[in-house]
Amino acid sequence: MSDNTFYGCIWLSVAAVVMTLIATVGGCTAYESKRIADAIDKGADPIDARCGIAGTTHSGGTICAMRAAREKTNVR
Repeated sequence: MSDNTFYGCIWLSVAAVVMTLIATVGGCTAYESKRIADAIDKGADPIDARCGIAGTTHSGGTICAMRAAREKTNVR
């Protein structure tokens, strides 16, 4: 096996891992967004639906934490 073939296989493996990660993250995000949209279509409040399904793991986590704190203290 020549050096070019060896390094070509290494880069191909790295590219396959990166593409798999991108596809997994994209698929999970799309599924989560569909679940939130379905909950909103069934009458849920958009913020409650997002916080209930996605939690505080993504970019809207601060909104969910503030909403939970506000409801706990009953401040409106």
